[in-house]
Amino acid sequence: MNVDDIIDAAHHAGMSAFHSAKPTPMAVQSSGLFESFDPSKPYEVVDDGVCGFAWITIAKRQMKFVNQLKKSGIGDRDVYGTYTIRPMGGASHSQSMERKKAYCQAFANVLREHDIKCGVCSRLD
Repeated sequence: MNVDDIIDAAHHAGMSAFHSAKPTPMAVQSSGLFESFDPSKPYEVVDDGVCGFAWITIAKRQMKFVNQLKKSGIGDRDVYGTYTIRPMGGASHSQSMERKKAYCQAFANVLREHDIKCGVCSRLD
């Protein structure tokens, strides 16, 4: 399988996981800085859960694969020297950290099936 086929399979798996993810809803409320959440006051529920980011990191030692990704215009080098792939397609427009993380985990699983060493990272926004 060539790099483009692997990326296509990984992206397809990622999008399936992205759409299947069931984020934990988040309630938001306007209040003072040190006030606790008060369910008796007005609040809104964000069905997609917390906002954040997720990405796949590929170790430096996977340079043959990384060089092929570069030629395809996929991903970029991060500040820690690893190569990073962020969610692509419709997944890139979501603010849901949980959905993006589901995408990245499924994407990474496909890469691992092809002996590509990688990890998944995420952070809240």
